[in-house]
Amino acid sequence: MHKTDFTSTPKINQNPISILLILFIFFSLTEINLSQIINVKRYSTDENLTNSVVTSITQDKDGYLWIGTLNGVNRFDGVNFKNFYAKDGLVDRVVISSYADSRGNVWFGTFAGLAKYRNGKFTNFDSSNGFKSIPIWDLIEDNYGNIWITIKSSGIAVIGKDNSIKYYNSKNGLPDELVITLAKSNEGKILILSKSGISIFDGKNFSKLQINSKIEFHKLKYMAVDSENNIWLSGNSSYRVLIKYDYKSTTIYTPKDGLVDAGSTSLHIDKLNTIWIGSRDGLCNFMNGKFTRFTEKNGIPSSTILSIYSDFEGNTWLGTYEDGLIKMPPLSLSYFNKNSGLNSELITGILGDEKKNIIYLSTLNGLNIFDTKANTFEIAELGLKQNFMQSVKADKNGNIFLGGSKDLFSYNDGILKSIGKFEKGNIVSLFIDSKDNIWIGTTEDKTFKIKTNSKSAIDSTSKILDLQANSFFEDKSGIVWIGTSSGVLLKYANNTFTKITDSVYIKDHPLQSLHVDDDGKVWIATQGAGLITYKNNLFKQFTTNDGLSSNECYLLVKCDKGFYWIGTDKGLNKFNGKKFIVYKTGDGLPTNHFMFNSFFKDPGGILWFGTNKGLVRFNTEFENNNLTTPPIHITKVTVINSEIDFSSLIELDHTENHISIDFTGISFNSPEKITYKYRLKNLDDNWTSSTSRQVKFSFIPPGEYKFEVYAINENGLTSTTPASFNFLINPPFWNSIGFRIAAIISLIGGGFIYYKRSVKKIERRSISLEKIVNERTHELRLEQSKSENLIRNIIPEVLIAELKETGHVQPKKYESATILFSDFQDFTITSNQLEPDTLLKELNEIFENFDRIVASHQIEKLKTIGDAYMIAGGIPIELSDHAVKVVKAAMEMQNYLKERNKISHVKWNMRIGINSGKVIAGIVGLNKFSYDVWGDTVNVASFMERECDPGKINISASTYELVKNNFECIPHKNFNTKWNHDFTMYYINKEA
Repeated sequence: MHKTDFTSTPKINQNPISILLILFIFFSLTEINLSQIINVKRYSTDENLTNSVVTSITQDKDGYLWIGTLNGVNRFDGVNFKNFYAKDGLVDRVVISSYADSRGNVWFGTFAGLAKYRNGKFTNFDSSNGFKSIPIWDLIEDNYGNIWITIKSSGIAVIGKDNSIKYYNSKNGLPDELVITLAKSNEGKILILSKSGISIFDGKNFSKLQINSKIEFHKLKYMAVDSENNIWLSGNSSYRVLIKYDYKSTTIYTPKDGLVDAGSTSLHIDKLNTIWIGSRDGLCNFMNGKFTRFTEKNGIPSSTILSIYSDFEGNTWLGTYEDGLIKMPPLSLSYFNKNSGLNSELITGILGDEKKNIIYLSTLNGLNIFDTKANTFEIAELGLKQNFMQSVKADKNGNIFLGGSKDLFSYNDGILKSIGKFEKGNIVSLFIDSKDNIWIGTTEDKTFKIKTNSKSAIDSTSKILDLQANSFFEDKSGIVWIGTSSGVLLKYANNTFTKITDSVYIKDHPLQSLHVDDDGKVWIATQGAGLITYKNNLFKQFTTNDGLSSNECYLLVKCDKGFYWIGTDKGLNKFNGKKFIVYKTGDGLPTNHFMFNSFFKDPGGILWFGTNKGLVRFNTEFENNNLTTPPIHITKVTVINSEIDFSSLIELDHTENHISIDFTGISFNSPEKITYKYRLKNLDDNWTSSTSRQVKFSFIPPGEYKFEVYAINENGLTSTTPASFNFLINPPFWNSIGFRIAAIISLIGGGFIYYKRSVKKIERRSISLEKIVNERTHELRLEQSKSENLIRNIIPEVLIAELKETGHVQPKKYESATILFSDFQDFTITSNQLEPDTLLKELNEIFENFDRIVASHQIEKLKTIGDAYMIAGGIPIELSDHAVKVVKAAMEMQNYLKERNKISHVKWNMRIGINSGKVIAGIVGLNKFSYDVWGDTVNVASFMERECDPGKINISASTYELVKNNFECIPHKNFNTKWNHDFTMYYINKEA
């Protein structure tokens, strides 16, 4: 149940400006000095939300999120909002409460009445049909499917499954008619908070809870029940309390305990039993006996929280006053930056002091000391002209060492001392082993080792290796493993180095971070080669092809739950040995770029990471792994640009064989990571993978088909069942059974008449000849059908009639046409690396999709030669917008390749060249004839393709003049060609 606290009851159908005045009292800002920042996602009217005042949030059985506002309701699938207003059947646009019941209905409470939404239709309850309960502040469903509604001053209304209405008041058992709010216990009993206390309805009777406490019930506003059946209550602006009642005793929390010092405006309990309290002064939660505040200082862009909701995946949503809808990241993720007190957001090293609850951070601008309990930063006074610190480490006695750009320092009791200086190289890495040896890697391709208590200078006598060490790890047997900048892995034992080199995986790739597990397997984060494991002289590689966010890896750490965490330049990766889960800025990170070997794992299981934009805190205890399978829905079916109803079997004419299907998989955790697999049964029973939410089919032959699509979330979980619909494309009348029967009857009748008129002496021969003729006619028709289908695939259909009648096609000159050439970058190299079957499959799949694109734009495919693909617009049917159609087709071809490259192991980059002008077109050849074009226009189009960069669309000046009003074009070259004229080439950027 989700609702908004208004302090007075407005009249029905008030102007929303009046509602804003009513809500204005929620605004009272208090500065809260907190360091921890969360990276929220905000949705406003800019994203098509109907209004920035969000009063209620709920989620229906299909997975859609419904958002009530002061100007209608919004259905949200994680990407797009679908809006509903009074003109769509909603009883009133000012929505103040909402509730999704167990039967698939979504209910909306307004100032004018109640609305029920089901299957695209609203059913309204208002004064016109005798409904007395307005405005609708509270909605809840009992175990029998009835909807309970507060009438505030005169009891409760209950709407049955048959839409019947029953009222409860003092006359039929309700103990107190002055109802404040409703809730439901874990046993399904209805709880009624009123001015005098709490009552329970057990399905038959009302009874009053005997709470021995001095609670001021008339000042309470909200009620909720946790998973242990405890009742939680929150107060208004004059009664700032959070109350827990366990049916035995009450516990009252006040601002002295950390509760927000303002009246509550919403109360919600999530699946983890976290108590969320929205107020006029921001948001707070109560978890593990502790209150945590969230305000604008933490990243919540609102001071007034009107509604709170947790979706099926565990995401927390906030409805705000004037700041729209807010999605909070998982409680596991937060970060600290300059606004939190850091003197630099580029974190180069992290050292944890578990006893003091302190973390030392080396940064671009010195040393920060972070108190993890108080969330406060202290800047260490180092007294240096150049404060850049590369790393921070400590020995087993707690002595701290800092690696500067050229100096090694000790830092104890606030005093900084120089231990050694490097004149020729900079310090890049620092490590202290269990024997208190300090290992220092430098940019002069040397590694040094000294004792922590050494008083001698760092010189050639302390040099231990003529390689730059980037990373170190000491395993449980005391062996020190070293990763170098040149891709050499070493292990150091008994004062001896053993080099481990490899020409395939790690050679020439800096080894940035190391870990050795209990089984002796070495895990290596490399810069450029991804994640590598090594054991018993065997290497294994994990790259972006396996789901790693980037092959540029900078840090590696293993957490207590057995997962490996890999920081890259494109996100943070969680790895269980088989599968990667990727976290990016959309999941709550301040940046996707993690710093070299900058991490710390504290005893509480919290992981700390250094980035180029601050310190990231990841509490794995509250990690949201999204184990919910994503619902999948077909949202729109379009047949030749007309949207149709697909709720039942669709029957189409043979000419209606161009179908576009839109669908959506619902996941609010990471909607941008949803992928799809689909198929059109009876056309192609194989599944096709895609990241697009739309698929188009063209020139579908007559038959009965079933379209099916699944959604797959970021964790690889697939929809339980596919979304599907069936459709039938009827054959043309001459292929129908009725027509065939009529033809057969006519043929039999004619034969019968012929038989009657024939002389008896040729009767048997006539019957024999008739049988032969029928058989030969049938064979001829089959061959004719095959020939005609083959001809349609070779030459344009509009020329077939001329070819049939005359045996040839007259060449024709076209004053304006557009020619497109395309081919793939490095095709020869790629084709030599692929098996013939694989190459053929790749080209066939790509060119089939190109064919569909070309057909959808009514332009002509001319031919393919190897990897080259040639099309034309404006021939043989002359079109005024042939250049625009060809460019649109080219953009769809490039977009298709880009989307395909995201999921395909073989990556193709294509060049496209386009030119417009005069051409001559006709059919050449006698046996293996083809439809072709000639002229300078064709030559220039081929030249455009050769001068094009991969992934681009290069058009000539003549084409530019035809499309410049439709597309944004970028000039990039001027050429004087063999055709004796200068011209400018343009790249297509986007549609205008």
